[in-house]
Amino acid sequence: MQPDNLISLKDDMVAFIAGHGMRRLNAYVTEDVPTVIFEEENPDGWKDFVEHAKAAGSPSSP
Repeated sequence: MQPDNLISLKDDMVAFIAGHGMRRLNAYVTEDVPTVIFEEENPDGWKDFVEHAKAAGSPSSP
């Protein structure tokens, strides 16, 4: 994946979240919002974040 083309990553994230039956918020995050930094070397570490959110009881889709 090319760093300048994040559309395919976004599509993967949306599909992964939906596959877990979780809700997602359509929103825009401004530059003044703090960044979440993953220390893991794995570029798919965001999937672990989604799985932890689900395990912690994040709302599911109706």
